[in-house]
Amino acid sequence: MEASKSTKAVKQMSISNVPSSRNSLMLDDVMLLDDNIYNTIDRPLEEDGFMSIGRKYPYKQMFFLGVYCQKGTIRTTLNLQNYELKDNDSLVCFAGAIISDFRISPDCKFYVIALSEEEFFNNNSASCIHTIRENMIHPQLIHNGPEQIEISLFQYKLLREIIITDNFNFKLDAAKGIITCMTSGLAQWLLNHPDRKSETTMEQHQTLFLDFLQAVHTHCYKERLITFYADLFDISPKYFSKIIYDVSGKHAGDWIREHVTLEAKAMLNSGNASVQEVSEALNFPNASFFAKYFKSYTGISPKQYSMKARRGDI
Repeated sequence: MEASKSTKAVKQMSISNVPSSRNSLMLDDVMLLDDNIYNTIDRPLEEDGFMSIGRKYPYKQMFFLGVYCQKGTIRTTLNLQNYELKDNDSLVCFAGAIISDFRISPDCKFYVIALSEEEFFNNNSASCIHTIRENMIHPQLIHNGPEQIEISLFQYKLLREIIITDNFNFKLDAAKGIITCMTSGLAQWLLNHPDRKSETTMEQHQTLFLDFLQAVHTHCYKERLITFYADLFDISPKYFSKIIYDVSGKHAGDWIREHVTLEAKAMLNSGNASVQEVSEALNFPNASFFAKYFKSYTGISPKQYSMKARRGDI
């Protein structure tokens, strides 16, 4: 049974095993750069005129991700929400997002930065990093000006030069400095465009909330009880639930159900798993219990959702 769950659940991809291209560069398994700036990508066009980039969708990305569209159009799907990036747009998100699509127009030029949160965020005392962790919960689509994207592209090229430079012992230190510069712009944007869902009056409670979301990303495929998450932080379930609600405006159980349902939708959308297999992968006692759980949150049964997905109605 455990083997079935591990093979059917949405894969978790770290920086070291995420699908990449011949243009990608890796630094110490904590930073990945990829783009089509230096070499064009020759892929067959789909019916809508776009070409698909990457493989093994869907997967849960366990790293900070920044996608930058210099020109053209990018269409991607994070947490089953569609995003379209045009000239000079960028899309950023923390670990835990489920990626199920990434396509580009034939004229698109893009670059991508993937970062280990532990290396670049959790142990970084820079005020801009602190601001990002406080104010960004959901993926953010940012409409930059041409000057801003040119600065970001210049910084991206510097990162590439650092990685390919021989006999340089301080590559990670140099990369961290450039990433701090890049994220300072993101921090300012977040201050100018606050995500009201993340507002709180107590910094330590917001930190707990962010840690709770990370724990849900990691454990939701098999743990759905609030008591499990409260125990992780050594807090009583009642007080834990109050903190989560005060910070986010949503109950802890709603966050858990949202992520469990998202995992289920991603598997049903892929067309590679039956309702029974999804039920087993998500640690439900049986398919009937899973169907009731899914319908109570979505309004339709898993079978109905799967049929809609195959018809393209979702």
